[in-house]
Amino acid sequence: MLFVAFLSVTSMSMANEVYDIRLSGGLEKTRMVIELTNQVAFQVYSIPDPDRLIIDFDAVDFKLPTSMGTQLYGLVKEFRYGRFSPEKSRIVIDTLQETEVAAAFVIPAKAAKGALLVVDIIKKTTISSPKISVNLNRQDKQDLTAGQATPNDEKFTESQQTTKIDFQPNIPSIEELMQIATGDSAIDNQNTNQTGSQIAQSKIDLAALNLELDKINSSIVTKGSIASDIRITSLMPKPIKRPSNMNNLILASRQLAIKGQAGRQQRKPIIVLDAGHGGIDGGAISRAGTREKHVVLAFAQRLQKKLNDTGRFTVYLTRKGDYFIKLRDRVKISRDYKADLFISLHADSVASGGASVRGASIYTLSDKSSDKEAAALARKENRSDILAGVQFKNESKVVASILIDLAQRDSKTKSVNFANLAVRQMRGNVMMRKRPVKFAGFRVLKAPDVPSVLIELGYLSNKNDEANLKSSTWQNKMATSIQHSVVEYFKNRALF
Repeated sequence: MLFVAFLSVTSMSMANEVYDIRLSGGLEKTRMVIELTNQVAFQVYSIPDPDRLIIDFDAVDFKLPTSMGTQLYGLVKEFRYGRFSPEKSRIVIDTLQETEVAAAFVIPAKAAKGALLVVDIIKKTTISSPKISVNLNRQDKQDLTAGQATPNDEKFTESQQTTKIDFQPNIPSIEELMQIATGDSAIDNQNTNQTGSQIAQSKIDLAALNLELDKINSSIVTKGSIASDIRITSLMPKPIKRPSNMNNLILASRQLAIKGQAGRQQRKPIIVLDAGHGGIDGGAISRAGTREKHVVLAFAQRLQKKLNDTGRFTVYLTRKGDYFIKLRDRVKISRDYKADLFISLHADSVASGGASVRGASIYTLSDKSSDKEAAALARKENRSDILAGVQFKNESKVVASILIDLAQRDSKTKSVNFANLAVRQMRGNVMMRKRPVKFAGFRVLKAPDVPSVLIELGYLSNKNDEANLKSSTWQNKMATSIQHSVVEYFKNRALF
């Protein structure tokens, strides 16, 4: 990634707003002028594949029409804006080709006029451009300083992009999962000291997978730089001679297990509700301007209250406001909370000609999609990070090895069980698709040890569904249906 500019200016007001964005110029140079209430510190940099320019600054309120940024102009194909995190806002500019910033500066507010943030965009040249840095001194005069551009993004690291949360999520590495499968406590303790990972807390239940690993020959696993012989049969214990008093031993062990469980307090199941999209990623939008990110957050909050009112569950939200969270961070949040069930909430939209399509549906994870519609929806939802201008460095190893794939079998089975329960509860209460249970490769469902489903509440491209999604009465019916399915799902599950 090429870092093209780093800008800083003096302090800004807490009530800073962006109230207009204008484009001018042509294909040789396109100028973007962002009008704000007050001046703001910002950064500008580029991301390839696809070609984008990113403008990051402290959190502001965007007071712009919904159609803003949808028209092609000069080098700008389109642009999006919104919160990238609770503390940071972002503008993502899709460009027709690889571009760079020729100049970027702030004009301070004067009299009744607000501040202007000006960014000049030109076609990418083969010769590296100097980095432009703009500072405002005490007299509010512009001090332009040219410096040598760096070949990589040294000032904007992956850690700066990650949403700030009050915990440190951790997904087991391939080596850690090997330890879970083999029960190698010596290596387990060693890695715990070095990395802080707590493998013992993993919920992967290999014993419940019924993998029949003794029938599988040794395999060669190759993923990235990992290539090693793994003898799968070593994961299963060798058969031993059956003792003559086996029945008595089994009876005694069961009695001990009952006594042990009686002395332990059963905990409440942990549910994580994920309101899709948010911030700069608005998701689907209706013709009337209803945005998916708003309706799903309102529904998630209602469903959280419904579940909490039963007194049976501990319920968390992945986001509590209008800000963006990466797909992989949503997975990490569910695992850090040690979720027993993860429910991602969305509201779909169909392009022109599909206004008659309506109704709710439930998706579970699979590498192969149930139909073309499921595949298309997964591709659209998985582009969320790209739309928000996320750089894909140090990609997570979720679903990166055969062991994780094997471990996911139990979670997938539980996910399908919950989906079927939910459909039975919803039928007769809310409108459902003809085939409501589907599966596809959604990235947000890929926690290997957490049963996960994605619920499409309805279609914003359909007027009836849009009205339902905004209706308190309909939301209450849908939330009650999901609440009943969650209660039924955990009815006979003992959690300690």
